[in-house]
Amino acid sequence: MVVFFGYWFVLDRISSVNPLKRLWLLAASYLFYISWNLPLVSLLIISSVVDFVAARMIDRTGQKRWLMMSLVTNLGILGFFKYFNFFAESVVEIFTHFGVTASYTDLNIILPLGISFYTFQTMSYTIDVYRGKYKPYGSFLDFCLYVAFFPQLIAGPIVRADTFGYQLRRPRGLHWANFYTGSSRFIFGVFKKVVLANQAAAFSDTVFADPRGIFGTDVPDWRLRLRLSDLFRFLRVHRHGAWIARSSRLQDSGEL
Repeated sequence: MVVFFGYWFVLDRISSVNPLKRLWLLAASYLFYISWNLPLVSLLIISSVVDFVAARMIDRTGQKRWLMMSLVTNLGILGFFKYFNFFAESVVEIFTHFGVTASYTDLNIILPLGISFYTFQTMSYTIDVYRGKYKPYGSFLDFCLYVAFFPQLIAGPIVRADTFGYQLRRPRGLHWANFYTGSSRFIFGVFKKVVLANQAAAFSDTVFADPRGIFGTDVPDWRLRLRLSDLFRFLRVHRHGAWIARSSRLQDSGEL
């Protein structure tokens, strides 16, 4: 709500089309991520810089090496944070299988929130520019906002750069119908998360631990677990999608 009121009741009074409004959204997005982990926001900035430069150079030169720079950088970061310990452990097991003594140091790597989503989103941008689907962003501020926009930063969905760019450029106004629709559905999304999804998750954990003790039925364990897991995942994904769309609608930026 702070972001909403600052956007419409402070910055909108200055100008309806104002770079400060985009800077405000970008600052809110970075603060949202920093509230979880300050050092790892650097990965967002690195991805933004690399892909902004790569796309501009692709458009200027048409050389594939700039696309490769983007892919190697982004996939390298993603692979290190997500799979380093897995691959290191696998290599040690292979050496041990052949009688070779090996060891590795577990780095206790923290998996950055949303790294898969924003990595593939920035890569899709450079790939689309390389394929000639659209021109690269002219504003670094706009591109950083495209990468870090907080309603969909943590868990997607992945948004096309031309779609987001259009939403930034088009004129917008404060429509109370959008505010009412967005806020009411956002609140309903919170209800689905707190009342339904969380309770389904707690019940699911109990059933996973001892399905026979609870139901005393001949239904196979895997079927009960699958049904409860599906219910929890549906509620979680459905409410998150509602949060994304309605948070965007509060800013009148359209439903991503």
